Amino acid sequence: MATGGPRIITREEFQERFVQLKPKYDALGKRIVRELQEDVDKAGIKVDAIRCRIKEEEEAWNKQAKKGYRDPFSELEDFCGVRIICLFPSDIQAIAKLLSKRFNAVCRKELAGSVSTTGFTPPWKRPADADRFGYRSQHFIVTLRESAVPPAPELESLKAEIQIRTMLSHAWSELSHGFYKKSYALPQEHQRRLAILSAVLESADEEFDIFHGKRVSYNQTLLDACSEEQRKDFIGAPLTSRTLQTYLDLTFTDWKRDSAEMAKLCEEFVVANVSLERLDRVVRELHGIAEAFMIEATGNYYTWSQARIAKLVMDLDPEWLAANPPAPGDSFRKEFQAFVKKRHHALL
Repeated sequence: MATGGPRIITREEFQERFVQLKPKYDALGKRIVRELQEDVDKAGIKVDAIRCRIKEEEEAWNKQAKKGYRDPFSELEDFCGVRIICLFPSDIQAIAKLLSKRFNAVCRKELAGSVSTTGFTPPWKRPADADRFGYRSQHFIVTLRESAVPPAPELESLKAEIQIRTMLSHAWSELSHGFYKKSYALPQEHQRRLAILSAVLESADEEFDIFHGKRVSYNQTLLDACSEEQRKDFIGAPLTSRTLQTYLDLTFTDWKRDSAEMAKLCEEFVVANVSLERLDRVVRELHGIAEAFMIEATGNYYTWSQARIAKLVMDLDPEWLAANPPAPGDSFRKEFQAFVKKRHHALL
């Protein structure tokens, strides 16, 4: 007797189809990571990591079997998973806007794993109660647009899940993951301590975001305090060690001063006829790319001096680069050029 609807796929059929599609999901994941990295670089948003993971065949089979899917390769949306770990909660919305412009994106849900005074609540069951604390993470289901460049028609039908969360949210998620997988209830004292830890991390996340916003606002206030004419006068002033140091202090607030490096850079700029106005134009448009490279190459952009980051940014100016190519032994600048060509080939 016919039951109607598609029949449930067998394990052998699932394995065969998975083997056929896995290379495509690999290609989709790598493309999403590359394009998102390019977008956050251009936007000047610092991220800790953008990672991609393809589900293993057994893991995917078990999940679809548990869900009772009849068409798992259509219904299972996270064969390809991409996770973006950013610095601040406010970055989540900024990155969400970028990926919504880049891909066909649907915000599936905002997850929040929490601990309350009454016990641990898994992410997907958390109500937005005032007495609950925890991490927040936005999840999107995306596909490539038909207008994507370069086109990839063989990937357009494939879905990927993108998660965006902060570093502290990620830490909480990883550290607490095993607690709600247990089949037994945690003792009340353990629940209480989890609640305290969760609240501390959420509070820290919010305070870092507030501090970051105030710092950015303060830096802008310093610039806004000058009238437009005063700003033009300053940017149009002759490049000297004093005007260059003032510009670096206002622009690269998080980086350390180094008088010797600044003086050397000033000499190089004077010889190359680089003005403050020209430096400012390049920095405003492209400094996010240099910051992204430093994070990838060194793991910590704050160890650099103001002068060093300014010089690296100028390598994105074709005229400067042509007049000041990397020396034969300058592997770092060569690595930067390779980085730019790989992710932002239109610039060079």
